[in-house]
Amino acid sequence: MSITDYIPLIVSTLIEISPVAASAPDINAETDLQGDLGVDSITLITMVFKLEEDTNLPIQAAILEAPDVATVGDLNTLMIGLS
Repeated sequence: MSITDYIPLIVSTLIEISPVAASAPDINAETDLQGDLGVDSITLITMVFKLEEDTNLPIQAAILEAPDVATVGDLNTLMIGLS
């Protein structure tokens, strides 16, 4: 996987853990995690743990310092910054 694009991994993780994401027609960089997919704090934590496991990136610590992560693209940018 290119370190310049974690979006496919983020999308597949969302689909795996969120029923709303699994039925969403098109998840892309502009998709709002909470507004479009209903990602709540429990789902976000689950997603972060799974992404950390898959990438070995310290996402949990970084996301706490970057509360402006609202979209799939924001999370992708955060992950790129950690890689």
